[in-house]
Amino acid sequence: MTKENLVSSLSSIDSSASVTILSLPNELLDEIFRHAHRGRATPAPICRALYPFQQKHLYREICVDSFDRLAEVWDALKANKRLASLVERLTISMADYAAAGVATRSVARDMFIWAILNLQHLRRLRLEHVDSEVIEICHQIVRHLPSHGPSRRLLLEAVVSPDDLALSLTSATDEFWPDAWPFALQIRDSGRFRSLKRLELGGAACAHAGSALFMFLNSLPALEHLVFLAGSTVTDYLLPGILDLAARHHTLRRLTLDHGRPERYGAAWADVGFVWREDARFEPFHLLPGWLGPVWPKDCSSHGQRAALERAPPGLRIDGEVPARLDAPPRDASWHEAFFEETKWGTFLFCRHEDDFTELRKYLGEQQASDFVREVDIETWRKEFGERAAEGPSPS
Repeated sequence: MTKENLVSSLSSIDSSASVTILSLPNELLDEIFRHAHRGRATPAPICRALYPFQQKHLYREICVDSFDRLAEVWDALKANKRLASLVERLTISMADYAAAGVATRSVARDMFIWAILNLQHLRRLRLEHVDSEVIEICHQIVRHLPSHGPSRRLLLEAVVSPDDLALSLTSATDEFWPDAWPFALQIRDSGRFRSLKRLELGGAACAHAGSALFMFLNSLPALEHLVFLAGSTVTDYLLPGILDLAARHHTLRRLTLDHGRPERYGAAWADVGFVWREDARFEPFHLLPGWLGPVWPKDCSSHGQRAALERAPPGLRIDGEVPARLDAPPRDASWHEAFFEETKWGTFLFCRHEDDFTELRKYLGEQQASDFVREVDIETWRKEFGERAAEGPSPS
């Protein structure tokens, strides 16, 4: 309902009568309740005349975080078809069980099949830390999704995609989802995923999937966007194979690589004229903010990833954390050399500001600390180190 229509509807109400909420148009009441329940866990009681508006938005999104609650919700929806018709977003998350180290109980796949068949307006399904059968459950769900019609989104442990159909296969941990990948990769009926446009893969298991992973990707005739999530293991050996597959795939046009974090340079002390800044006081080694070391999964490296991406096929869009950091302008020195230089400067400037060089001596040792200070600030060296250097080493 547009703002102009709302104003027109309100102006049509008899101005001589006292305006109450019950006097408002139904469209406006619906809009009021749509906003009223955002972020509100426990709604307040309401009069019978307004309850239908409240109920519509109470059941639009359902979040379940325990097995007892799941049973209660299922019983309520099965008993009342009108309530079932209101559900648009359903999240079933047993993450608390996994975080506590408690093995999750099996969630019957019939429950999910019933949801797909009977929750006619369901547009978003999110399953988190359910059990190892969840991938096979997804196969069942995909079979029931219509080939045409309203957009439907399927989400597992990842961000929802705006595509007609999106699927994410991510094991929470090897301990809790040990069998997720075998379910995902043993595809005997490629028709199950004929409309899949976006696929998100995560977890260390993808590095060990071997040819099964490539067979799975080749069985997706509509795949347009392939994503490797943070924590997935796209090794220096696996990435060239992924790029070769992308070159041959008829529809794949985008590859997102978020599996590793190359090094990142922060501001250098030279950029601020080697003048002490208080925002570096509590930073490690008193660095200026922004320095991050490389974080790569096993068998991944900046050199190997860059070498593979340099041979990427033309026409393939590659984005994500990995290429963004690899494309960052390099410094004259390697990251480790630049980092060490900044730590020396940060510690020196802090010690000079505090007039106490104990920290620099502990970090570099007496001789290296003296050499560094003598090179960068001869007056400070004479005051702090010069007399001791002239005296020679103290007797043992």
